[in-house]
Amino acid sequence: MDTVDPVKNVDVYVRVGNENWRLAKQMKRPVGKGASIRINMRAEDIRVVQNTALVNRLDFIEDIEVYAQKK
Repeated sequence: MDTVDPVKNVDVYVRVGNENWRLAKQMKRPVGKGASIRINMRAEDIRVVQNTALVNRLDFIEDIEVYAQKK
């Protein structure tokens, strides 16, 4: 995950089945540039939600890369 300034209160949800979203990871502490977030769940979709309102123009998630491992 890439950011300019650290972001906080980020939730990661995964979708399993039709509209069955589950909270996979909750990060209340600041997460900075290049943060690696590991989730060990099978999922069809991933949703990342930044819950904290922007304080300045630099504390937002800029880019997300997702890597999946097939088992």
